[in-house]
Amino acid sequence: MSMFSTLPVACPNCGTENEMDIFQSVNADRRPDLKAAILDGRFQTKPCTSCATEFRPDPDFNYLDSAAGIWVSARPIAALGQWDAEIAKAADDFALAYGDRAGEAAREIGRNLKARLTFGWPAIREKILIADAGLDDVAIETVKLVILQTRSGNILQEGAELRLIDADDARLTFAWVSIGGGETLQSFAAQRELHDAVRDGEDWAETRTGLSGDLFVDIQRNFIVPEPVAG
Repeated sequence: MSMFSTLPVACPNCGTENEMDIFQSVNADRRPDLKAAILDGRFQTKPCTSCATEFRPDPDFNYLDSAAGIWVSARPIAALGQWDAEIAKAADDFALAYGDRAGEAAREIGRNLKARLTFGWPAIREKILIADAGLDDVAIETVKLVILQTRSGNILQEGAELRLIDADDARLTFAWVSIGGGETLQSFAAQRELHDAVRDGEDWAETRTGLSGDLFVDIQRNFIVPEPVAG
């Protein structure tokens, strides 16, 4: 089931506290409307009652979509700097919910799930999109590395991240999106066959292995040195 608490959240523009339903878990099988809201950017979005600025708190919930075969620990972007410690926490959460520390019925569900860890709204949206499109997320991250290596003028941008934002049978649309708000800064397309070639090609086997060792399947791990955990 999906679980939430109604909490006061301060508007980032004027500081007014607004009551919002803040989710701790989302079950997309039972609440497809919540899945749709994440995909179109409406989820946990609210206009401030004082200044009308639309805002949403960072994600901090577990997402289950057994039909699509994914479970995601969706964490705030601020936690990205400690992604190595977050991997252990997410793995523990999955073990308790659907892994080897769960009941038999839950473990049966868990056998068909990919467990993943994301940071920020663009990343959780991307994982949902990848699963719905029947794509392999390790291959998508490898395609991103291909793009960074081969696309002229395509360099890492401060305050932005490279995300898949749309997919169909013929092409994949990638974009540089702002880390905070998810606004599209620049978009471009690639043939879907590139995904298949990278997924199956031996030339990319080592890169795929480097991206698929744990729950954090994201090229960000290649560029962000984890911060030490305090205390």
